[in-house]
Amino acid sequence: QLKDIKLFLLDMDGTIYLDDDLFDGTLDFLEYVKSIGGRYIFLTNNSSKSVDKYIENDKVIGYVKYLVMYDKMEIENIFVEEEYRSKGIGTKLMSYLITKAIEKQVVNITLEVRISNEVARNLYKKFGFREVALRKFYYGDEDGILMEKQVM
Repeated sequence: QLKDIKLFLLDMDGTIYLDDDLFDGTLDFLEYVKSIGGRYIFLTNNSSKSVDKYIENDKVIGYVKYLVMYDKMEIENIFVEEEYRSKGIGTKLMSYLITKAIEKQVVNITLEVRISNEVARNLYKKFGFREVALRKFYYGDEDGILMEKQVM
């Protein structure tokens, strides 16, 4: 016999929390689900998120955030403090990341970049990334470009 069940499937990463922070309203939402007789299940993927920092003189001046899911890597963010840009730190972070990808036997690496960010696009191309798709309004106010690098 079939019956109606109020069941909510929630992807933990990016839906109820981001990094180590719960989104505002998450606990209220879960209480609401319980109050209407609903149930919830948390799902996650087989992934490994990392943030690796570039430190100089005890100061974090850059970092790379990336996600490894099975045999794929996605770069979420590469950042260098403004006063340290154009000093090769982005290149060092990319070299480091590609070494990590090889160690983890990643097949390919993907990332999105603002269409207007020529400096970053050129850096990624220098490391063998190809522009493979346009993502309309990916950043809300601006299109993004999906870039990919084959590793293995």
